[in-house]
Amino acid sequence: MDQRREKKLKLILYLTKLDWSSLKISNYLNKKNIKTFRGLKWTPKLVWVNRDKYLKRLKRYDQTEVTYIKEKLFVVKDTPIFEDLNG
Repeated sequence: MDQRREKKLKLILYLTKLDWSSLKISNYLNKKNIKTFRGLKWTPKLVWVNRDKYLKRLKRYDQTEVTYIKEKLFVVKDTPIFEDLNG
């Protein structure tokens, strides 16, 4: 996946975890002049669809990339939110 795309998706997921609605997220992204993957403005539906697809992808990834350590403990990696989303 393109790094710029993933940064935008992580930002959308982060804002969702802060209980922001799709409308509020789309308004925020448009106000910050962060374009969609095709260079358009964000809509609430587009935010929702992309967030849903990204969450499904993460779930698939988690199911296949689980790392076991001694005694069946899991390693959890932190994922930072990136600031430069257009570059």
